[in-house]
Amino acid sequence: IELILLVIYLIKLNPEFSQNFISSFKIEKTLFKKMTLISLPLFFNETLWALSQIVLVYFFTQADQIATNVLPIVQTIYNLLFVVLLGLGTGITIVVGNKVGEGDFFSAQKQAFYALLFTLVSCLILGVCMIVSADVVVSLFGGITSTVQESSRLLLRFSAVTILLAGLNTTLF
Repeated sequence: IELILLVIYLIKLNPEFSQNFISSFKIEKTLFKKMTLISLPLFFNETLWALSQIVLVYFFTQADQIATNVLPIVQTIYNLLFVVLLGLGTGITIVVGNKVGEGDFFSAQKQAFYALLFTLVSCLILGVCMIVSADVVVSLFGGITSTVQESSRLLLRFSAVTILLAGLNTTLF
């Protein structure tokens, strides 16, 4: 609603804006095809990631205890670390994008390689920290049974292994 009100206000304020506004949505067919081909791998990557999350939640909901107790504990810890990886991926995109914008493609490739290496090392460190600290982290959640604690430890350690894939996902795409 706010966007519509802003566009109406700008059109009334400056009639030339309406002509520029409408023409800015026209894209050449060749550019559209190129953008589509470039974005298809990312689209498929995100689709597969979303489907894997659906499958994961489906299997967890098969056991009531896992769905109601274990999954929130593990997802909370995992999301805390995943936010770090998202920030890292965004920072890498900005740094490499600036070099590409300057036309320095060699430097951009070099920085992208080092950023990928840094992400790999960071993910390995985060994963090892998750594995090592799983017992301590799970013990912070009081009032849960020993079965839930053990399941949480196991799932947290499994998530530590997958954090590498999540980090590479945020960096590469």
